Amino acid sequence: MHTGHAAFASNEPQARRLRAKATTMGTITIRIPLVTWRDGRPRFFASAAQRRLGFAGEDLRHGGDGPWFTVEECRAWSEAKQADIAAARSAAAATKPHGEELTAAAFGKRRRVQPARSLRANPTRLTTLSQLVEGFLDRDPRNKGREIVEGRKRRKPRAADTVRFYRSCAAALAETEADHGWHRPAAALAPADLGKAIERVEIARGLSTARGVRAMLSQAFAWAVREGLARANPVALIEDRLPVPEERVRVGTVAEMLALTAAADALGRPEAADCIWLALFSAQRQKDRLALEERQFGADGILWQQSKTGERLLIPQARIVRERFAAARERRKGWKVVPTRVIVDERAQRPFKADWWRKVFREVRDHAAASMPSLSDFRDQDLRDTALSWADYAGCDYAEIGNLSGHRFARETQILRHYVTKFDPARAARAVAKTEAWFDRQVEAEKEKAL
Repeated sequence: MHTGHAAFASNEPQARRLRAKATTMGTITIRIPLVTWRDGRPRFFASAAQRRLGFAGEDLRHGGDGPWFTVEECRAWSEAKQADIAAARSAAAATKPHGEELTAAAFGKRRRVQPARSLRANPTRLTTLSQLVEGFLDRDPRNKGREIVEGRKRRKPRAADTVRFYRSCAAALAETEADHGWHRPAAALAPADLGKAIERVEIARGLSTARGVRAMLSQAFAWAVREGLARANPVALIEDRLPVPEERVRVGTVAEMLALTAAADALGRPEAADCIWLALFSAQRQKDRLALEERQFGADGILWQQSKTGERLLIPQARIVRERFAAARERRKGWKVVPTRVIVDERAQRPFKADWWRKVFREVRDHAAASMPSLSDFRDQDLRDTALSWADYAGCDYAEIGNLSGHRFARETQILRHYVTKFDPARAARAVAKTEAWFDRQVEAEKEKAL
């Protein structure tokens, strides 16, 4: 352990009193374990062994540029830090087989272990939380789109969206825990420590992100247990349970949807209006709409395969969707390269990426909200809620709505599943026809209101 010798910060009353004594009694030397004084300022310089345990040097002050610790605060900090280091050493001893440290050989690569923050650069079994999470995201084969097959055991790869979500949760945790447990040894973190970390994320980022962080950490520790990097999954032992966020259902009115699509056309974004109308008369999710290709169109409608569930649905085109897509094909006849996707950015003449589509949708929404403020909170995901609600308003039954949405039968309709074919194009056709007829009546009603 380091010891320190020092004069003290000039802004500390106790330091002034000690210096006053020193003028008559000689030099006063204060020794506090782990604290080193430089120019009257207390600092912690981690030794090589402490760095291997995941500890880093730091200035002993409040915040990045706040006041420096007093002598009493340094003593309290020292006691706490010594306890942390002792816990880390105990955890390290528990993970050393036959008294030797596991190195890169555990990952099939032999190389000298060096103190570094990356799991790839320091692949030891004693890893910090940051290294453990990084290892899970980078090394778990399910995060790379590979299925795990061991005998009769099967584990599907994680969806790319799930992996991206886990990475965003890891980034949120790293930001929130930079001064707390992110660089502490994972083995030294108790369930209570992780619970507090998740609570700090919730305070800073909200409930949804906190739930995501908890799910990501649970998967990361489960992976670490399988890899021999952890002895248990402490996330499973966290006592507090996060509440489920309130379900958000936002149904757009016919007037709002007419205003939204009119705004898209007015902004020179007819492809955005096309995508909105497609959603309203198919109830398909954003990802599936943006991935829609010409080859999925047939005489009987559009053949969808939902990316989330894998369900295959044949849904007829509503008249307005058919007319708009015909107009879109006319607009694109002069293009040198016509994309196979149906919903494309016509300015760039290329398919939309999800983030770019969201930006265009927000621009359209904000333009529409200038004249219809109720649209200010409307999102793309609300289009599916709107479509299914409209189908219900039009008098569609559960089976017809289910053949639009791809939902499995709910508990209240379980009795029907033995007698009704789950997905039937005829029911989807009836649902579209009913919704279209209802919509036409609503449009006429809106016109009469305007007179």
